[in-house]
Amino acid sequence: MSINSSTSPLREVLSTMDEYEYIENLAIFTCMICFSDVQPGDGIMLKNCLHQFCKLCISNTIKHSNHIEVKCPFVDLNTGEKCQGFIGDRELQCLITEEDYLKHLQRSLWQAESSIKNSYHCRTPNCIGWIELVNSTVRTFKCMTCG
Repeated sequence: MSINSSTSPLREVLSTMDEYEYIENLAIFTCMICFSDVQPGDGIMLKNCLHQFCKLCISNTIKHSNHIEVKCPFVDLNTGEKCQGFIGDRELQCLITEEDYLKHLQRSLWQAESSIKNSYHCRTPNCIGWIELVNSTVRTFKCMTCG
């Protein structure tokens, strides 16, 4: 049976993947980060690229990433080629604590803010507000977040 067939078992499995926050491994595999054998249910298969890692390694990858979108950490050992896939937001939220997820969002906001020319952060302590100034003659602004 062809993979392109609308009745393909693979197509049916892939179409149901979106229903789940993340997909646990069903068989033993070797984590490509720590090289440990991962027992069924102790690992995750990323929905974007289907690479598998133990939950501890992938959660540490997320926690220590400084990028808005966390890339899959898979690297082909033969070619050195890196995976271009990303870890989905629903996967992120399920694999790290709420506190770590909020830290990730804060880092992402800071990165977005710092990458935009003429953006300025509110000077009120603990305010997350920022603005992109289109008119370079403006010297002050009222924060839309904290007022």
